[in-house]
Amino acid sequence: NRPLTRYEDFNKYCGHKIKLTALQSINNRRNFVGIIRSINNNVLNIELEDTKILIEININNIAEANLKLDLFAQQKKNIK
Repeated sequence: NRPLTRYEDFNKYCGHKIKLTALQSINNRRNFVGIIRSINNNVLNIELEDTKILIEININNIAEANLKLDLFAQQKKNIK
């Protein structure tokens, strides 16, 4: 999975699923999987996969973030 490290990376993959680990916990959690909905002024808005809640996280609070590719959906798209 592709690592996301810069503002430009998050902006480029807006609308895609990512997995991230926060440096400091948010709502007693540090690990999140969700879809990037927007990024503005270094604040990332992510719709969480499990709860569908929208969270905000400053990109300076991200320890690690990776693009999560859905291989099944990609293969299905390539077949058409």
